[in-house]
Amino acid sequence: MRRFAAAPFAALALAALAALLFAAAPALAEPTPITMRVSSVGAKYIGDSAGGARIVLSRADTGEILASGVTSGPSGEAAFTTEIDIDRPTLVRAEAFGPLGQRQAATRVSEERWVLPGEAVDAGGGWVLTRHGLLVDVLEPVGASRVHGLPRGLRIEASVTMGCGCPVTPGGAWDAAGFEVRALLYADGKPVREVAMEPTGEVSRFAGSLMLEEGGAYRAVVVAHRPEDDQTGVDQAVFKAGP
Repeated sequence: MRRFAAAPFAALALAALAALLFAAAPALAEPTPITMRVSSVGAKYIGDSAGGARIVLSRADTGEILASGVTSGPSGEAAFTTEIDIDRPTLVRAEAFGPLGQRQAATRVSEERWVLPGEAVDAGGGWVLTRHGLLVDVLEPVGASRVHGLPRGLRIEASVTMGCGCPVTPGGAWDAAGFEVRALLYADGKPVREVAMEPTGEVSRFAGSLMLEEGGAYRAVVVAHRPEDDQTGVDQAVFKAGP
């Protein structure tokens, strides 16, 4: 009886086993660089001058956080640069919250996109999220204050800037003449008066005044609007008035 050599069969079996093990082995995660930026509509990036924007990168399907940080740098180039480790094409969700230096005006914006292992996301400035809205900060009256000596005039003043904190000035890059700012006054929860606010001549400042005749709990709501790109910002201050 003819005998067949066992060695070739053993070699084939080992090769098959090795191929099976290789196919079953998990792929190694690859560091994938990502550059994140948050742009303000009609202006620049949100960076140091506005306190930056907090970025969270996560898996869109599970919510697992892959990286987080804050954008930093001058408004013309502010960014958050990081690396995430992924082993397959991954749908990534990016969320930005800011500006952190203007908490009363901070908003969230998010977006999802596919990211490939080892393929840097940095073309065209990177992954850019766009934030819509102006930054409004009521300066007068001071929140939680008390106004005495009625009847009397009440000055309402606010700071209004672009979403990146870029200044609003008469005749400047972001011309104060292109903004509509007004104050709405509520007494005990009911609207009682509205007054237009005009540029004061100081950078990003708008003000208006009205007569305050009766005591009570008041809320001054300042609304700024830029018709050119349909952006709006709102802030408020609560105060009390009495004798």
